[in-house]
Amino acid sequence: MKKWLLFLAIAIAASLFLYFQMMAKNSPAMGVFSSKAPLLSGLPAARPVIRQPGGRTPREVAQNFIDAHREEWKIQPHHELVPEISRFPLGSRVHYQVLQDGIPVVGMGIDVRMDSSLQVVEVQNEYRPLEKADVKGSQLPVGEILKEASQHYAYQPDTNAESAASSNQILFVSEAMTTPELAVVIPLVKGTQSYQVVFRASDGQFLGRSKSRSEF
Repeated sequence: MKKWLLFLAIAIAASLFLYFQMMAKNSPAMGVFSSKAPLLSGLPAARPVIRQPGGRTPREVAQNFIDAHREEWKIQPHHELVPEISRFPLGSRVHYQVLQDGIPVVGMGIDVRMDSSLQVVEVQNEYRPLEKADVKGSQLPVGEILKEASQHYAYQPDTNAESAASSNQILFVSEAMTTPELAVVIPLVKGTQSYQVVFRASDGQFLGRSKSRSEF
């Protein structure tokens, strides 16, 4: 009987050891949580301890946190991180938009969330150390892109599409890309529905569309 209980205890201990090894391996480092990895899955999970950067304001705390992880995240010198601060009754959030040469790089934001005592409680990091994009290469005139759009995608340009596109550039990047591509976002309509449509600036290639500007 004693031998059986000892064997059972050893088996349970081994199972727990393997479980915690797996949890440690899969846990994000430094308490940084990706938006693609939910904190709750079934039963509540304990959050790793986040090393607090210190600071007297949300912006200062967030910037200190970014600076502490700049080397780890391989933040490139050609990328500028521009903060936008939102305050809430129970805390605050600093969202960093990534720019290159003043042009926003889509899908590369960093969110630093704090409680009311300015303690960092969650970080959502979508930054990637992408190569520098060519933003000064040859570009198709917006008029030609609109002409192609109406021929191939059955869009009818909005009355302000050309003027809006002239000042509405982004750096577009997909998951497989290592270098962003300069693109223009043009407001177009199809039937009664308005869209924001993305075209590569160099050749007018269609890249995507959205009903909401916030997706780009």
